[in-house]
Amino acid sequence: MSAGRGVLAALAFYALLDVTAARLLSTTPLWGPEAVERRYRIAHPVYHHDLAPNVSLTAVWGDIPYPFATNSLGFRDAAVRSVPLRSTHPRLLLIGDSFTEGLGVPFADTYAGRLARELEPCGVEVLNAGVMSYAPSIYARKIEHLLDDRGLSFDFALVAIDLSDIGDEADRYVLDEHRRVVDRTAPGGLRARSFLKEHSLLVHVLDLLWDGLRGRTADPTHYADWTTDAGQFQAYGARGLALAERRMDDLAGVLRRHGIPLAIAVYPYPAQVYRSLRGTKQEASWNQWASSRGAEFFDLYPAFMQSPDAATAVDRYFLKHDVHWSAEGHALVTETLLAEGLADSIARYLPVRTLGGPGCG
Repeated sequence: MSAGRGVLAALAFYALLDVTAARLLSTTPLWGPEAVERRYRIAHPVYHHDLAPNVSLTAVWGDIPYPFATNSLGFRDAAVRSVPLRSTHPRLLLIGDSFTEGLGVPFADTYAGRLARELEPCGVEVLNAGVMSYAPSIYARKIEHLLDDRGLSFDFALVAIDLSDIGDEADRYVLDEHRRVVDRTAPGGLRARSFLKEHSLLVHVLDLLWDGLRGRTADPTHYADWTTDAGQFQAYGARGLALAERRMDDLAGVLRRHGIPLAIAVYPYPAQVYRSLRGTKQEASWNQWASSRGAEFFDLYPAFMQSPDAATAVDRYFLKHDVHWSAEGHALVTETLLAEGLADSIARYLPVRTLGGPGCG
């Protein structure tokens, strides 16, 4: 009996040390990227998650450290700065997921930062509302919240639709009875794992080791399966695409109510570049959606596949062992959007504005 009590006392003492150590280390770099990410990745009561305003730090994606800052709106930006809700200059609002946020790349090298520099002579301000793991449900609710609840003014919206958006709409995000975006995968085991990982040093270390064994880079094929695999399209693709289009209809309706024109862009993953896939369901579906809703459509697939050597193109335009763009990939996106007339589209839809500079309409 005394031996049993001794074991229980030892376990209790260890548990106390484990929790105490986790609490002491959780806000330091020793805890890993999560300690830094908790400083700027926050929950949002309406559209699930967001970036904290006015932060400046070094973020880490995989093994890549890079500078990260947000402005007063909680948008990624070149530096901490105050952005007024209303402006006398035309504004282009970008929204998308991690590609638009620009994981692993300094803001100046992202397509948002590059567009900001290119369009500044035209008198156009660029705002980047994109955040990792966004999808059409969040695009729609965030833009509605920004316009109707916060009173933000902008004049043109560009939505970069990712291949993973379809799976997210099929299996992850849903609107609750209060029209809040919630993550249906969060309850239960995942929530318990997250809690233990945050409050136990042992569980946290084991989780880091597991992530290391699996590799923390994104799978270059999984999220594209719905475009090429009939079984995956039937399993989740058709349902996810229908839901994504419905949420994009919601977004288009909000913008239409405010008199704001919409453009959408689609782009390939490395697996599709390797296989030189064109005419995919991603391209065809969103081209048709844009055409029937009066939205501008930018297809970035040809630009990524113009090189005769697919392997060279992937090495050049994507981060190593990752689906996200490198600085050169962001440069290609910027060049393609401008070459296909993004600035002219903005000027065409804003006849009452005066856009100066060459190629600005």
